[in-house]
Amino acid sequence: MQALTLRQRSLVGLTLFAMFFGAGNVIFPPYLGLESGSAWLGGFSAYFIADIGLAMLAMFALLRVGSSEAVVSRVGQI
Repeated sequence: MQALTLRQRSLVGLTLFAMFFGAGNVIFPPYLGLESGSAWLGGFSAYFIADIGLAMLAMFALLRVGSSEAVVSRVGQI
């Protein structure tokens, strides 16, 4: 494996940022907090697990096996 150049690292960083920080992360959390009222902790916890937790879980799965093909190769097998 060869080291990434500064340009390649910048491109990967910008791509990951754009992929995980979209309009849903700008608009939905304040609206969720406004609508949840006094039950904000449960709403925040569910949003955190669904948005941040699942994204990190997917990234860790990709890092562990090395490719997206290896992650999805078992889908549909009995």
